[in-house]
Amino acid sequence: MINVRPARSAGCSGKVSVFDLRKLLKDSLTLNGQHGVMIGAGDHDDAAVVDISEQDMGVLTVDFMHSPVRSPYYFGRLASAHALNDIYAMGAVPSFGLVILGGPASERGVLLREIMRGVSDIAAEDGMSISGGHTLSTEDPICGLAAFGRPASNIWNNSGCDPGDWIFISKPIGSALLLQEQNALDDDAPPIDVRLFSSCRKEASILRDFQISSATDVSGFGLRYQLGLIATKSLVTVDVDMDMIPIYGESVKAFERGQRVGAVCENGDFFGPITDFPGDTPLMMTYFVDEPQTNGPLLFTMPDEAARSLIELHPDAGFTCIGRIGPPSGCGVVNFGI
Repeated sequence: MINVRPARSAGCSGKVSVFDLRKLLKDSLTLNGQHGVMIGAGDHDDAAVVDISEQDMGVLTVDFMHSPVRSPYYFGRLASAHALNDIYAMGAVPSFGLVILGGPASERGVLLREIMRGVSDIAAEDGMSISGGHTLSTEDPICGLAAFGRPASNIWNNSGCDPGDWIFISKPIGSALLLQEQNALDDDAPPIDVRLFSSCRKEASILRDFQISSATDVSGFGLRYQLGLIATKSLVTVDVDMDMIPIYGESVKAFERGQRVGAVCENGDFFGPITDFPGDTPLMMTYFVDEPQTNGPLLFTMPDEAARSLIELHPDAGFTCIGRIGPPSGCGVVNFGI
């Protein structure tokens, strides 16, 4: 069996820093309203939304990465699930995808077939067609999707929440260290946690029956960054109870042994000026709220009545309330430790 050599900057730990990305995009944005663009790069949301016709909108995203795991099959699952989460975070359902795939020439046949098997299984589970793609020769394997979806009902975006709304997360954070733990196991070992190699399809399908005031998914810039976007775009205070943030158990153990991943400091710096931590905040929590997430959770807000209904009707779906939206703020504030 041919395995993947995990890249040094793999998964969403390999993203360009948010500072560099915003500088890069500053002078090359298509303004909303041009060419039917309704939500674009300047909105800093999870996917673009384009007006196709009077009765049809399209949701488009692209995501690819180097492999953070040795198994080519699970790499295919991870990369494609991660890409599709951007579609789900917009309240849409994926229709088709184009695969981005690369690998070394010496191992290309078997290796790429195994990666594609993982991609194909995610596509089948999520009801999406693979309609084409692009391949290239690369030293380290890469995989991802350019995906197109349609709104199931209303488009969700990462602004629009109101004071009193509940803040939820759909599964634990800590995926970067969990992937390191997965690599420490035997090649044929099953996933430590199956949620790491499946998309947020099931969670999103539940949420479509409820009123969502804002939504995003937690990815390479970390939880604090996504909370900061919600705060600054809605001009509210985001009050988070750090004790309620779920973290993969094996990731906590890895942190306690001294393991870390890169990009954490840059992630935290961007919204550092609007963030308030209590003086006794454990180092572990300041690490995990900035850790880059690969195939991370949905992060969303709901009005009080809808939130109570979600908990009552779906107590075992994995949704965790991590805080509330506080009073309006002139520039947005993220307050950890309520």
